[in-house]
Amino acid sequence: MTVLSVHDPVRVYQDFATLDLLSGGRAEITAGRSAYPEPFALFGVDIARYDEVFAEKLALLLRLREEPVLSWRGRDRPPLDRAVVVPRSESLPVWIGAGGSPSSVARAGALGLPLILGYLGGDPGHLRQLAGLYRAADGKPATATGSGSGSPRTTSARPPRRRRPRPTATTTTSCGPSGPAGAGTPCRGRTSPTAPDRTGR
Repeated sequence: MTVLSVHDPVRVYQDFATLDLLSGGRAEITAGRSAYPEPFALFGVDIARYDEVFAEKLALLLRLREEPVLSWRGRDRPPLDRAVVVPRSESLPVWIGAGGSPSSVARAGALGLPLILGYLGGDPGHLRQLAGLYRAADGKPATATGSGSGSPRTTSARPPRRRRPRPTATTTTSCGPSGPAGAGTPCRGRTSPTAPDRTGR
């Protein structure tokens, strides 16, 4: 996940657009606010404004994705005046990553963005409530899928912007509880092969 609150959206877009072009359209951005305070002090962002900063930077990132030439004014980075941001990647997917915050879930739904929910512990029934909140904000049906105690994923029912080749391997991740109070149990990954995709890659 990219902690967008402490990064420049222009650089984030350029980096992921480059990766997307090099990988043949397999890159995606998952933007989140962070469940930990350390990045804010490290990059000089006022943690008291972390939601405001995230909202502004997310709005800029989404405009960068759609507008080849962009003028923009905001509080948390220098202005852009008919800036041409390259390289360009057509319809680079942007997800919202949330650890259970209702405001993050509602934001994803209201913006029509797909959502990844990180299960950080507690009653799994809470995820059902968040999925309902997402559906209510989006106004369209959604489904929730996941693997074990990894990262349940809630996605909108709208079709993807582009068809992507299937990867040659899948990875499931299991993480222990974590949160702002301290680090959680390290994640353990497991990779299993799948059938090659039709591109032969």
